Amino acid sequence: MSKYTNSNYVVAVAHCILNQATRWFWEGDSGAWTEGFVSDFLERLKLMGVGLYQLPCPEFGLLGNPRRPMTRDDYELLPGFIEHCRTLAENVLRDLKAFKELSTEPKIEVLAIIGIEGSPSCGVEFTSRRIAETNVRAVGMGIFMELLEGLIVSEGLNIAFYGLDGRGLTESILNISHSLEKSVKRLI
Repeated sequence: MSKYTNSNYVVAVAHCILNQATRWFWEGDSGAWTEGFVSDFLERLKLMGVGLYQLPCPEFGLLGNPRRPMTRDDYELLPGFIEHCRTLAENVLRDLKAFKELSTEPKIEVLAIIGIEGSPSCGVEFTSRRIAETNVRAVGMGIFMELLEGLIVSEGLNIAFYGLDGRGLTESILNISHSLEKSVKRLI
């Protein structure tokens, strides 16, 4: 049970946080995260009384699975991918605005958008790039998150972006949870 009395908070989460089956899968490598990764994070959100909105997976939505791992650079060159991401981001923006504008009792607040660090689409602080024929993790947003952030800023919405990072999983979960908890306390 939540220690907070209100349950009028929502976070938008990268699709694969709730459905790992959409992650890239190639030549026997499931691309799966460490067991418990998703449930640990979701349990923390549950304890805060935070609801979830599942973002679409741009990569799975266009290419399905299995698909080979690709960098942001690869996706930028893939015909139609940026337009696909733009359409998805516009749909997400419409939904997030509806939470705020159409909710009455309780009034719903969208606290954050949570991406996956290193993703070519959903990275927040880090994405994957191709440098000198090598795939590397580089500073920057994924394509979908960059487009979504631009739309959110242009609409004047105040929604934080966080990236769940598999390279420092426990710390990442704690940092995001702490930030969300502060937001919930501030809004109570």
